[in-house]
Amino acid sequence: MPARWQCGVFVLGLLFVAASSDKCPYQPGPAHQTAGYVPKPIHPAKSDYNTGGHKPQYPGSHQSFCPKVGGLESHCRPAKDCAVWYDLVRKTPWTACTLHNGYDRGLCCPDLPINVYSRAPFKKPSPCEDVKFDDHVDKIDLDAVHAAVHHAGKNQMASLVEAENGLARQNILVRPGSARYTHSCVYFQTADEALKNAGNTLHGVFSGHNLVHGHQIKPHQAHCALNQFYVKDTGVTHTCPTFPVCDKKELASPYRTITGICNHVHSPGNIPCGVSDTQYQRILTPDYADGYWMPRRAVDGGELPSPRVVFLTVVRDVEARSETDIIFVMQFGQVIDHDLQETLESKLADGSPVPCCTEDEQFLSEQDYAHGKCFPIVIPKDDPFYFKLNRHCMEFARSAPTCRNQICGHRNNRP
Repeated sequence: MPARWQCGVFVLGLLFVAASSDKCPYQPGPAHQTAGYVPKPIHPAKSDYNTGGHKPQYPGSHQSFCPKVGGLESHCRPAKDCAVWYDLVRKTPWTACTLHNGYDRGLCCPDLPINVYSRAPFKKPSPCEDVKFDDHVDKIDLDAVHAAVHHAGKNQMASLVEAENGLARQNILVRPGSARYTHSCVYFQTADEALKNAGNTLHGVFSGHNLVHGHQIKPHQAHCALNQFYVKDTGVTHTCPTFPVCDKKELASPYRTITGICNHVHSPGNIPCGVSDTQYQRILTPDYADGYWMPRRAVDGGELPSPRVVFLTVVRDVEARSETDIIFVMQFGQVIDHDLQETLESKLADGSPVPCCTEDEQFLSEQDYAHGKCFPIVIPKDDPFYFKLNRHCMEFARSAPTCRNQICGHRNNRP
């Protein structure tokens, strides 16, 4: 009986191995002709260092064949260099391979047709090429801009101060220890320098707003109409941070700086990409309702659904296990999400959180929103959670603005 049992287990094992080999898309490379343990060298292959301004080279792999991936010729390389081909590699059989050192595992994937090794500055779109202005917009000159700047400094900045003082007089504030206060302190800590820069930007923001609305510029013309004027000629009183000019040695370094300075090429005088305490770089121009700073509206001109309604409609709290992705995918997504969450939010002049709802989560008066720092979220009456608490307003302060160091334009947001 024991002999029969052992024989049966052995046969089942062979069948399992055979079945697994037929189904597994990732086949191992050739076996090593070694006896015993071969330690990994302390220093990686020389090609692993070719990242500072040079396209990495991948000498021939010990695997004699790499299949086409997505119809493109592929080569064996470290798995990290195949990240952009993840979906195609996962679907393509026989993409596992052995790297040129003979024992490290890699993946077969194509070259990138265009990559960062060209070291060219980020090219911004030119949204104003085909925009035609109305006659009254064509007549806006620098004198009109100066008048808007003067009005913003005299009236709108004063209105901002009065709105914030009005909140203090009514004792409308974010209570220390409340959920809103804790959330603001934990996720939106603001350095004094960043708070100062955001405050200095407001004069320019209000100047552009006054010009757009005072001259009734249509939304699709607003940004381009402002683009005709240089900030230095407007008399706007603010100071933008300056950045060093990076030499070729710094740009070619394989080590990235923690501040983001010199990690990317940028033209002199322009704000570099990815630097801390600078604005987001837009690929497309924003779709502000007024073309300048009001939140986007629906195509029919109406208001968009409340984010809370969208959340309740789209998101479902269900357990959906993945058979292909590991927890690292979640962690990577969370890193990106937290990078967006760390966007600098607008604060009161003293650096405290902006109250956008009453303590019992009802809406404030229109006058209390005159500072323009709030985008409170509407909670629907049939909300499955909040309706029991009779709450209708969800706190949400808009991101702080950032200055423009060259030409005028729409409101920019800080990360």
